[in-house]
Amino acid sequence: MLHPPRPEPPPVEIRSIRESEPAHLPTPVLVMEALGKMPTPTAITIILTAVGMTLGAVVAIVALLGIVLATLAAIVGTVALGALGVGVAAIMLGGPPAPPTR
Repeated sequence: MLHPPRPEPPPVEIRSIRESEPAHLPTPVLVMEALGKMPTPTAITIILTAVGMTLGAVVAIVALLGIVLATLAAIVGTVALGALGVGVAAIMLGGPPAPPTR
């Protein structure tokens, strides 16, 4: 089967485009620009998601500190109960008080 010859595509013109904006913009500027181009519900959803993740991380850190402090309190309580047990054992197993020496 013979195919009809394809027409030649038009030549491609290459033009150099100068930068209209600086190459490095601060991140908050890029974020605000991107959020401004989005539909409002999408932008609000992204903002609330970021805030929720940040607050969740803060709550997790506070909970971790609470666990560490509770563990330390449990250790101190265990040592205190051990000392109390040793004191009670010393009182129970000790003999009568020694007479004073003058």
